[in-house]
Amino acid sequence: MATELWARLVSYLVVDQIIGAFWYSPLLFGNQWCDMVLRGKEPKPSFKPFFISWTCALCLGYVIDQWFLHQNQFDAYQTAIVLAMLVASFDAPHVAFQGYPFALYLITVGHKVTQIFSGCFLLQYLHGK
Repeated sequence: MATELWARLVSYLVVDQIIGAFWYSPLLFGNQWCDMVLRGKEPKPSFKPFFISWTCALCLGYVIDQWFLHQNQFDAYQTAIVLAMLVASFDAPHVAFQGYPFALYLITVGHKVTQIFSGCFLLQYLHGK
């Protein structure tokens, strides 16, 4: 059982990181995001953001995985909608108070919502529901 859990979490993490790499690449929103976040500063190379990203992805993957394991009422779409609304509502005040552009909010929340939807559908599929 624990092996199956880790396989699902690693699958979730891989999909999550692929989405993040593509989302923040120059092909999509990487340049705009860097302009708004760095504001002309040079980025400092660090492993810390990747470690935090992996840890958060594993935690969210675990929560979603356990959700599908212990309930039968909500499907992936309904679960993703609820989680996406929570994420979108939690991030909005932070962006507003920090004075960041609304476009930064859309890029960041769009990324999170995409990760949530893909993760919900992936984990529901891996559970065979």
